[in-house]
Amino acid sequence: MELIDEDMNIIVKQVIINKQCQLLSLQSNKITSIGISILANALNDNHTLETLKLGNNYISDNGVNSLVKILSIPNNNTTLTTLVLRNNGITDQGAEYLAQLLKINHTLSWLYLEENQIRDDGVRILAKTLENQNNTLK
Repeated sequence: MELIDEDMNIIVKQVIINKQCQLLSLQSNKITSIGISILANALNDNHTLETLKLGNNYISDNGVNSLVKILSIPNNNTTLTTLVLRNNGITDQGAEYLAQLLKINHTLSWLYLEENQIRDDGVRILAKTLENQNNTLK
């Protein structure tokens, strides 16, 4: 059974709020930017989640933007070190959002973006950010 956007409220309550988990894997589901927006709001003031695996969903640039808004708040999310966003229909716009995150968030160490639609421009934006403004991503 695959999870959909409507399942996110239950996931957020049971896994993030009540359980305080360190790793959350929601890979290979049917979660869109709507579900990710719900999840992102739950990550506000997160101090336990270290790994978030969202590969093989339908997050798109809008979902990336929702995550970036929460993860960019200074001292708001100091434990998330790994973010998996592979195969989510992310384009150069999403790469630009992520570059903004990487300028601010220095907790994130691993970011997986393979199998998206990020082109040369998006790669250049990310590379420039990593070269000049982020030394924590490995």
